[in-house]
Amino acid sequence: MSSQLWANYEQKIKAKREANKRKKATAGTEEKKRRLDSDHVIVQQLSSKVEGKVQKYSRIDPREFVSYKNSDVTIENLKQACQAHFSSKGLMEKGTAIDILAGERGPSCNELAQIPDLKIIHVRFVPRRRNNGDSDSDYGSHSAQNLSSQASFSCTRSNRIRSVLHSRPLCAASLLLPNVRKQASFFPKCLSISTMLKLGKVASNESEVTVI
Repeated sequence: MSSQLWANYEQKIKAKREANKRKKATAGTEEKKRRLDSDHVIVQQLSSKVEGKVQKYSRIDPREFVSYKNSDVTIENLKQACQAHFSSKGLMEKGTAIDILAGERGPSCNELAQIPDLKIIHVRFVPRRRNNGDSDSDYGSHSAQNLSSQASFSCTRSNRIRSVLHSRPLCAASLLLPNVRKQASFFPKCLSISTMLKLGKVASNESEVTVI
């Protein structure tokens, strides 16, 4: 009898725990859905690069309400809403895009699940990536042309140097080796023995001395 009562008690406790888990999960989903269904999101603009010893993105201006009327919440829709908001205020330069960060220390978020909390969206302005559109293709073609021209110029220059070295080896060697001037040989003049003996004599001049 006691074992049966204990088993019933365990079943009741287990059912109560499962009910609490479902309640918490439902409450969290409803709260999250309520925030996402709002017409505005709070956005904090950060600097484009990290600063200081702690390597943090600095805050720029106070937080702002950004209009968000799309029911489908995705990271691309958030970027478009932020870009439309800041572009209308004239804060975004041409060729820049919105990058959503996980916080003041980053990193960049590529998925909605990577954003820790949708209460505050941290964004920064970064140069637009050139991987789509006509301008991107033009950029790629220009880059390819520049690379090909640089390669052809380097090949032409190397061929010229190679031809000069093969046709004029002496000139090339003269360019590499320093010019060594031939020193003129100098020998002192030989003196005879009699001349050397005369050098040792002291010339004496005799003069008369008059005493008054």
